[in-house]
Amino acid sequence: MTTYSHALAANIRAARARLNVSQDDIGQRMRWLGFGAWIRQTIGSIEQGHREVRADEVFGLAMALETTVVRLMTPVDVAGVQFGNITLSADEAAEAVTGGSEWPLRQPVTAPAGSL
Repeated sequence: MTTYSHALAANIRAARARLNVSQDDIGQRMRWLGFGAWIRQTIGSIEQGHREVRADEVFGLAMALETTVVRLMTPVDVAGVQFGNITLSADEAAEAVTGGSEWPLRQPVTAPAGSL
């Protein structure tokens, strides 16, 4: 089981490896796209799961990594993904990313006891 953030980090790491480029190269590409504070350490922190990625940064990373947002956001090689208070199978998470399912859950979501 992994968190969605860790699945995204693994996909970013894999996309960079496919391109055979350094963290510094991706930082430079992100700066060129207008993400001024991106440096090698930024990519390293993301790949290690120490820094979250904002939505606009996912779009920039897709461009910098010469891939698609869908490829970055789709969990691969995991049994399941923890997303907030729920756990999705890898297939359910992939369906949610690609639009294959309007609601990937088999049952209604209810608030955990004592959370309201």
